[in-house]
Amino acid sequence: MPMFITQDRFNVDTMVLFFVPVLVLAGIAIVYAPIESVLLINGLHHPWLDVLFSGITLMGDGTFVVLAAIVLLLYRVYNSIAMLANGVVQGLIVSLFKRVLFPRTLRPAAFLEGQSVHLVPGVALHQVYSFPSGHTVTIFGLCVFLALCSSNRFVTVLLLILSVLVGLSRVYLLQHFVGDVAAGALIGNVVGIAAYYGVAYMRKPEWMMRWIIIRWGSAGRELSVREQDGFTSFK
Repeated sequence: MPMFITQDRFNVDTMVLFFVPVLVLAGIAIVYAPIESVLLINGLHHPWLDVLFSGITLMGDGTFVVLAAIVLLLYRVYNSIAMLANGVVQGLIVSLFKRVLFPRTLRPAAFLEGQSVHLVPGVALHQVYSFPSGHTVTIFGLCVFLALCSSNRFVTVLLLILSVLVGLSRVYLLQHFVGDVAAGALIGNVVGIAAYYGVAYMRKPEWMMRWIIIRWGSAGRELSVREQDGFTSFK
């Protein structure tokens, strides 16, 4: 990142960038009828899109939040903790919407009778718990958090593209309406940003400022913890 771009400016640009898909998806959801937008996106089907979307949609699974938290231990312990908190809050909010506020909301599959649609082999169609898209909540919450941590514009753009593709995959695979995805992106962004700033401005104990590395050598593996002012090794 160029030296003349401050961290605050980068963060603002990143947050604005991640909210653009929310506005675009919300606009599509307003302009088109729910099932019409689903049929429009699903109608773009192609064999390579089947492979892409059926694979990339798995990135919206909560398992990747845990994996990201483990990787972030190599960066800063407090970011790892924030990522786990990010995932927990996402799960609670999604459960609140799906199980309490909008229980058993029907998914597109319930409205497709008599419609000409493309079914991707190996993808089972779910019938209920449509709003919001949990996969989209997860991927946007994960990626906006990682983008803010990266302080790198190239990485940020890649993470944004990944988020959008996962969101679109949920519609392409007939699992969600566009409105479900727009809401999921909004919730994910808000939770991910809150998790980032929640730890960025809190007073952190010394142990949270460390990052862990694993060194391999002839003597075997050594787990080390690097601090701001020193290096301490543990057997």
